[in-house]
Amino acid sequence: MKKIIAVILTLIMLCGCKQKLPDTQQQQTDYLYGIWVTYAELSNAANPDFKTGFEDICKNAQAIGANALFVHLRAFCDSVYPSKYFPLCSWAQNKEGDMLLIMSQICKKYDLELHGWINPYRVASSHSDINSLPQNSPVRNNPQLLGNTAQGLYLNPASAQARKLVIDGVREIINGYDIDGIHFDDYFYPTTDESFDKHLYEEYISQNKNPLPLDVWRTVNVNLLISGVYGAIKNSGKDVCFSVSPAADIEKNKNTLYADVKSWCQAGYIDMIIPQLYFGFDYPVENFTFERLLLDWIKLTKDSNTRLCIGLAPYKLDTDKEPDNQEWKNGTDIVARQLLHIKNQADISGAVLFSSSYLFSKEENFTIQKENIKNVIKEK
Repeated sequence: MKKIIAVILTLIMLCGCKQKLPDTQQQQTDYLYGIWVTYAELSNAANPDFKTGFEDICKNAQAIGANALFVHLRAFCDSVYPSKYFPLCSWAQNKEGDMLLIMSQICKKYDLELHGWINPYRVASSHSDINSLPQNSPVRNNPQLLGNTAQGLYLNPASAQARKLVIDGVREIINGYDIDGIHFDDYFYPTTDESFDKHLYEEYISQNKNPLPLDVWRTVNVNLLISGVYGAIKNSGKDVCFSVSPAADIEKNKNTLYADVKSWCQAGYIDMIIPQLYFGFDYPVENFTFERLLLDWIKLTKDSNTRLCIGLAPYKLDTDKEPDNQEWKNGTDIVARQLLHIKNQADISGAVLFSSSYLFSKEENFTIQKENIKNVIKEK
């Protein structure tokens, strides 16, 4: 039996077989223009009145021609909606009503898709004090769900219990709300340190005569979560898209985060992939120029049924960080040019912009950038 399990795990990771095009992909054929709405942006929208604040976000999105919002529902193993698995986040605790229900209703009013953005593993990034977590945190009295790290608190991808917690949370959302998508961001294994999941890896080795190497085993663990979420969504019978937004570097995703994006696309674990191509046309490292990265992702997804959308970075305008500052200083047309570059390419299904507060900032250069973006989106 243990040999069989090892073989199954290997097949899960290595499978490159194509699957029948999921119903979600067949039905969602419109070009997607999305905007990420972060946890902090939701918190700001909640003051003083959440309905008014979120409706303003939707009005702004609609005004530039966007048709989807990717909204941060779970950032730190908590929730913006009443959940039986996760504690309610601090900003939502003193608000009346169900924030996700309110957002769903308002998005329908403005004809915007609502994709629920989840950070699957992060519990806390600024501290490692489990006792400071809410009393009803799923890990407060169940620390074996966590990996071993002194820098923050993270669910252990090697833990079957942790995977079940994430998948149960996804089921709760899609069964309880009218939502168009579930979306994961780019955080997977938080470290390459062997001590992070040492106990579970040693247990796995002890039960298998031919165990997988650590890096392969970790990749399998992440694949189990991704494929498990996909299965939960498709078995729900609802038309819900599953998307992931990995970092731009395909190899780094696999080698340091154990996120095998190629397998996800080719084996059909996800409906849509949205790589974060947060680089300019003139980035000084050749392999990381926008056009070079774009070609890499087109090649990776070309023979799959996974939709490719591109994550773009309005937030980088006027950055003072090197080496981006040279190109992005007063670079009010960069994102618009990127949108124009990808707009008519058959292999690309849309773009998602990071993020709402940057896109709709009142600062002069950001206002100019927004108008340039709007002109490209609305141009037929």
